[in-house]
Amino acid sequence: MPSRHRSRAAWFALGCVALSPRLIGAQTAPGQSHNAGETTASATAADGARLNAAFAAQSPAVSLRVTHSTEVRRSAAGIGVDQSAIALSAPLPLGLGLTGGLTWQRPLVGGALGHRVVADGSLSLTAVRGLTFGARIRVASAVSSPPLAAGDGVSLDLAALYRPVGWLSLALTSNELLGPRAPQVGSIRAVTAGAAVRPFETDVFTLGVDGTYTEANTGAIRAGIVARLPFGAIRGEATIDLPSGAWRAAAGLEFSWTQYSLGAGGLVGGTLSSLDAPLGFYASAGWDGQRVRALPEPAQLVLVRIDDDLGADSLVRLLLRLERLRRDPAVAGVVFAPRAELYGLAGGDELREAFLRIRAAGKRVLCHLDDATNSALVACSAAERTAIDPIATVRTAGIRSTRFFLGDALRELGVRTQFVRIGPWKSAPEQFTRAGSSPEALAQEEQLLDSMLGHLTEVLGAWRRWSPSRAREVLFAGPYGARQAVERGMLDELATLDEFTRRWSERTGASLVRVRDYVQRAPQRWAGGRAIAVLQIHGDIVDGESQGIPLLGDQVGDRTIAEAIESLASSPRVAAIVLRVDSPGGSASGSERMWRAISRAARRKPIITSIGRNAASGGYYVAVTGREIYALPTSITGSIGIFFGKADLAPLLARFHIGVETTRRGDRADMDSLFRPFSQDELGVVQDLIRERYNLFLDRVAEGRRWTRARAHSVGEGRVFSGRVGVARGIVDREGGLLAAIDRAAAIAHLDGDFEIITLPRPDDGLLGIVRSLAGLSDPRAPIAQILGRSEVLRALQWLYAVSRTSGGEAMAMTEWPIAAP
Repeated sequence: MPSRHRSRAAWFALGCVALSPRLIGAQTAPGQSHNAGETTASATAADGARLNAAFAAQSPAVSLRVTHSTEVRRSAAGIGVDQSAIALSAPLPLGLGLTGGLTWQRPLVGGALGHRVVADGSLSLTAVRGLTFGARIRVASAVSSPPLAAGDGVSLDLAALYRPVGWLSLALTSNELLGPRAPQVGSIRAVTAGAAVRPFETDVFTLGVDGTYTEANTGAIRAGIVARLPFGAIRGEATIDLPSGAWRAAAGLEFSWTQYSLGAGGLVGGTLSSLDAPLGFYASAGWDGQRVRALPEPAQLVLVRIDDDLGADSLVRLLLRLERLRRDPAVAGVVFAPRAELYGLAGGDELREAFLRIRAAGKRVLCHLDDATNSALVACSAAERTAIDPIATVRTAGIRSTRFFLGDALRELGVRTQFVRIGPWKSAPEQFTRAGSSPEALAQEEQLLDSMLGHLTEVLGAWRRWSPSRAREVLFAGPYGARQAVERGMLDELATLDEFTRRWSERTGASLVRVRDYVQRAPQRWAGGRAIAVLQIHGDIVDGESQGIPLLGDQVGDRTIAEAIESLASSPRVAAIVLRVDSPGGSASGSERMWRAISRAARRKPIITSIGRNAASGGYYVAVTGREIYALPTSITGSIGIFFGKADLAPLLARFHIGVETTRRGDRADMDSLFRPFSQDELGVVQDLIRERYNLFLDRVAEGRRWTRARAHSVGEGRVFSGRVGVARGIVDREGGLLAAIDRAAAIAHLDGDFEIITLPRPDDGLLGIVRSLAGLSDPRAPIAQILGRSEVLRALQWLYAVSRTSGGEAMAMTEWPIAAP
C-alpha cells in the first residue's frame, strides 16, 4: 500500500476510536427516509441529502431517489414505521443547491395504524469551496390518525457540510427548530454531528458515523458503510439508542448501470435485553445526472461539433472536455467536426495534442471537415480517418500576417504621436508613428512566419507522408474544392457528416452521442479532493478588476488575478496551479503587480505555465513566474520590452478652431497632456522611466529563468519568438499545450488517478458565466466576429483601444498587433 494510503488508513482508524459512544448519535427523524449506509457527512445522492440540507450545493449532478421500507413483524416494545419516499436534489449556478421530497409514513402509534405525509424542500449555498450551508423547511400533516396530528405543522432544519480534503467529510445538522413537539412521531429538536472517511480517497469504501443529542436528553449513535463493487455496492448501517439500548440494523445490495440504480436489503432490530426484534426490508431505485461506475456500459462514439469560433476561454473548456472523454472507459472514440475557426494554428496544435492523447488511450479519433482552415487541418492530423463534405472547401493557401499603420493618417489629421521604446524590435508603437514596418520589425515578422510555416508543413508532411517540399507545394496551391482536396491526397474521403458518423458507428459497434447529450461519468472522489487549479489570464492586462467589453475583448485585471491566486495558494485541496496565459500584455504596472501576487503563491504551491496563442511582453512577464513554461510550436512569446508615448491632438483641434489653454505650476505639470508634445527634457525623463521599467522586466525574467540580467537582455529589446524558437532560445522549457502542463503539475504534486481540475475564473461566475455555460462551447463574442468576417479590422481595433486607453499616462508592456495571425 502506498505511504499516502497508509496515512489515510491511520487517520481512519484513529477516527473510529475517537467517535466513541460518548458522542451523540443519529436520529431517524420523519421525512429522512434514505438508502442504507447514508449518513449526514457521507451523503452522495438525493436520499442522503435529506439527512443533510447542505448537500445539494456540493452535489456533482441532479439526483433522484425513490425508497421504501416495510416491517413485516413489529416489536411490541417499539414504534414500527413503514414509509415510502421520493427525493430530488440538484446543483444550481452560483454555488447554490436545491432539494425537494415527499414522504408517506404509516407509523404504529398507540396500537393504531395511522398515515402521515411530510413534504420538504431545502436550499443550500457554498461559502467557500468545500464548505456549504443549508436550510430545509418541512411541512407535516396527519391524513387519518388523530394521534399523529400532534406533529402537524412547519419545521425548520439547518445544516453545514465541510469536505476539506478527499478523504474526510464533516457535518453538523439541527432539526425541528420550529413547529410542534411530538416525540411519539419523532418531532423533537435534535442536533447531529457527523464525520465520514474514505481511507483510499475514492468511493471504493466509505464509513460514516453520526451522533445525535435531543432536547429530551436522549441520544443515539448511527454508523453507515458503502463499499463499491464492480456491479454496484454493498450498503449497511446500524443505530443504537443510548438510553434504552434499542438497536436497528440494515444491510443490502445495490445494482447499478449507466445512470440507474436498484437496491434492496433486510432490516432487523431489538433491544439489549430482548430478542423480540422487528424484521423488515427496504428497497430503493435511483437516477443520476451522471453515469455511475458499475456494470459494463454500451460503447459511445461522441460527436464534438464546433459551430462558433473558439476563443481563449472556450478552447480551454473544450480541451478539458476532451480530457474527460479520454478518461471515460465507455467512450470508444471521438468524431471531431469543426465548422468554425479553432483559435489559430496554436488552437489547432492544442487540439492535435488532445486527440493524440485520446488515441494513445486506445480510442478512435475521426474528423469530418466543412470549409477547413489551416488550424482544422493541424487538429485533424491526429485523426485516424478524415472526411470532407462534398460541397465544402479547404481554405488554405499558406499563412499570413496583416498590420495597419496609422502614422501618415494621423499626421494628415493633425495628430502628432511621440513614443519612446526599448530596442528596435519593440515595434508596437510603429503602428502609430510609421507608414510601414521598420527593417527590424519586418525581419522579425518574416522569421515568425517562417517558423510557423515550417511547423505547418512538418505536421502535414508527417500526416500525409509527404516530403517538406511536397507539403509546401500542396499548401501553397490552395484553396481546394472537396473533391480536389481528396484527389490531391490531403484528405481521405468525401462524405456527409451523417454518412460518415453512421458508417463509423456501425464499424465500432458504438452508439453515436452528441457532445451536448454526453452524460459525464460520476467522479470517484468528493468535491473536496485534491485538485489541479487552472488560472486563466486571458486578454489585455490592465490595472484593477477584470472586465469584458463587447467588441473590444477581454481585459484581465491585476487585482482580480491577485485575489484568485491567493485563494488558490491558501486552499488545502489545491495541490498545484497551472497558469494559462493567453495575453499580448498591456499595463507594465499591472503586469508587475500580477507578477508579485503569483510569485508569492509560487512559494507555497508549484506553478506551471501554459502559453496559449500569445503570451508576449506583459504576458511573458507574468508567465516567467512558473517553475516550467510550456508553449505550442506556433505560440507567440517573448517581446521583453517597454514603450511609453502619447498623441498630441492640438493641431487637430486647431483645424476646427478649438483652442486649448493650460495654466500650470512646474514645467512638467502637464507632461502627459494630449494637447502638446513632449519637450526634449521630458523625452529624457521618459527614456529614464522606461529604462528603469525595462531593467525591472529583465530582473523578473532573470529570476524566473534563473539567468543573469545580461542573458535576459540578449533575448530582450522587444524580440518576439515562436514557441518552437522560444524553446531553442531558452525562454520556454518544453513544447506542449494545456493538457501537458496539467500532467506535469500533477506529477510534481504526486497526484495520480481521477483528480479534479478547477478552472478560474469559473464559467458560472455571475450572469456572464451563466450565459457562457448556456452557450456551450462557443465564445459569446464569436457570432459578432463572424458577422464582421473574422476580419483583422476587429482585432486591430481591440489592440488600438488597449494602447490608446493608457497612452501618455502608463508605461506599456505590450506586443504589436497582430503578430503572425494566420
